[in-house]
Amino acid sequence: MTLPAAYNEATLANYMVTSLGAIAPTLGLLDEAMYEAVNDVLSAYGVTDIAAATDVTKLRALAKVAALGVAQTTAATYYDFSADGGDYKRSQVMAQLATLLMNAETAAFVYTPNYGLEIGTVIYVDDPYNWDIEQEAEGVG
Repeated sequence: MTLPAAYNEATLANYMVTSLGAIAPTLGLLDEAMYEAVNDVLSAYGVTDIAAATDVTKLRALAKVAALGVAQTTAATYYDFSADGGDYKRSQVMAQLATLLMNAETAAFVYTPNYGLEIGTVIYVDDPYNWDIEQEAEGVG
């Protein structure tokens, strides 16, 4: 299957549901559940019109984060319970979603304005292993 060159609101909502895989039907999520999340994706992207979202890879990464957020909100009602001799650990869904969301956020982080890398030198004042090579060469250290 070829990567789409562009999305509209409906196809993006469909991608968001599809990206959830088996989680979507388990939680009863349909495309309509993603309509408001599409606005969150556009906001995170920095546009108000989806036609202006031309970086499809960025759009998909942000959409996956939003879709998992919707799934997590929906699964918040999944609590553990015991009935009829069974012990049901539905909270496992929340734990799995938390891991998936963290992975999606990590993948999407490069598309956020806060992404950056700073390189510098850290000097510890009381470091017993810190020595000045120039002082040692002069015989002072």
